Amino acid sequence: MEDKITSLQNNWVKKVVSLQNKSERDKEGLLILEGRKLIEGAVESGVEIIKTFSVKEGEGITLVDDKVIKKMSTTSSPADIIAVAKKPEYKFKEYKKVILLDSIKDAGNLGTIIRTACAFNIDAILLYGNCTDEFSPKVLRSSVGCAFKIPVIRINEDTIKELSKKYNLISTVVNSKNKIEDIDFKKPFILMFGSEAEGLSNNLKKIQNTDFTLPMKSTVESLNLAISVGICIFEASKR
Repeated sequence: MEDKITSLQNNWVKKVVSLQNKSERDKEGLLILEGRKLIEGAVESGVEIIKTFSVKEGEGITLVDDKVIKKMSTTSSPADIIAVAKKPEYKFKEYKKVILLDSIKDAGNLGTIIRTACAFNIDAILLYGNCTDEFSPKVLRSSVGCAFKIPVIRINEDTIKELSKKYNLISTVVNSKNKIEDIDFKKPFILMFGSEAEGLSNNLKKIQNTDFTLPMKSTVESLNLAISVGICIFEASKR
C-alpha cells in the first residue's frame, strides 16, 4: 500500500483540486467522483477509475487524512472516499426514447433529470446549446448514482436536423393547443425542453413536428424544469 497522503502540497491532491474546474476536466479528460454510491455506479457502468482516495483503508485505495479529503472535496461535508476517473464518451445510436435539453444552466436540475430519465427508461439525453457541464461534481451528486447509466450526449444544430428526419421531434411550450394526451409516443421520439428562463430556442421550434403544453392552474406561472421533465416522461412511459 502507498504511504498515507497527509500533505496538501502532494501532486495528487493538487490534481484533484484542479479537476474541480471545468476547463481542467475538459483538458485532462478526467472527472471527480465523490462518495461510494457514485463510484460503485461508475464502476458498474464500465467507467475507468484512475485513482481512489479514502480516509479508510481498503483494497486499491490510497489512504489520506481528514484535511486532505476535505481539500479534495467540493462540498462542506466531504464523503469519506473520492476517486478520479476517465470521462466516458458516448456516441448516438438508434435510440427510441430520447429527451433533449436546450441551454439549461442549473446543475442540480440536470442531475435530477438524469436520475428521473433512468427511472422511466429513457434511452439517452441530448444537450443542445449552452448547457451546464454534465460532469460537474454537482450534476454527478444530484444524479444519485445514475450519472453513468444513461448516455448524455452533446449535439449541434446540424445533428438535430439530421435526427429530425428519423425522429418525431416534440416540443414542450407555454401556449400550445395540444395536450400531452394528444401526442404519439409509440414511434421513436425526441422530447425537447427549454430552460426555465428562455424556453425552447427558435431553431428547435422551427424543426419540431408537434408540441404540447402541460395543463396547469392559471395561478401557477411555471414548474421547475426537472419536475416538468419528470411529469412528461412518466406520461410518455405509459403509452
